[in-house]
Amino acid sequence: MKQFNNVTIKYPLILGAVILLLFIFLQPKLSVQLFPFKRQMIWNEFATSVKTAGQIDGRTFWQFREFYYPGYFTFDRLGLSKQKVSVAEVKLNVELLPEASASAFLIYKSDKVNSLEALVNTDDLSATISDKDFTNENVLLQNTSNLIYLSSKKARISFIKPIDEMVTANGYYDYKNPQDKALIDGKYWLSVTEVELD
Repeated sequence: MKQFNNVTIKYPLILGAVILLLFIFLQPKLSVQLFPFKRQMIWNEFATSVKTAGQIDGRTFWQFREFYYPGYFTFDRLGLSKQKVSVAEVKLNVELLPEASASAFLIYKSDKVNSLEALVNTDDLSATISDKDFTNENVLLQNTSNLIYLSSKKARISFIKPIDEMVTANGYYDYKNPQDKALIDGKYWLSVTEVELD
């Protein structure tokens, strides 16, 4: 009889431990915090997809950023305050150039990823930001609307996309609402991101 009770007690404990381990390994936002190799895998997949395509896909980038390390978004459809934008510029060591008429609308913050997104009036990356960290070394991709480079243990990902591509990547604006349409009409989507690599 004792043998039966031991098995009866051990089975739920073992099952519970297995379920907990599966949750830790399979839950993406938790596993990347616990296992740096998982972040490295996500970065490698993203970098490979960019090299293969020769450009940054907005939706792929959005997924990469969200799954690389969990964080939070600050959004204001009419534009973030100058103070918030200034803090983000300092953190990223970039400056939004006045001639781009940038309207920063989104900031993403986490321990490993920081982003600033804006609506700008040009599709030329060099006319929208001054990147104070950029050198021509360790460049993975560079053209008029995409730039990815490595610096120390960080990666910088910057791109400009048409609004049509922003529609497929994020749902912060109501693209059918006339007021939101007026905000984005004739603009381009700028994203500047710094990723801490392990």
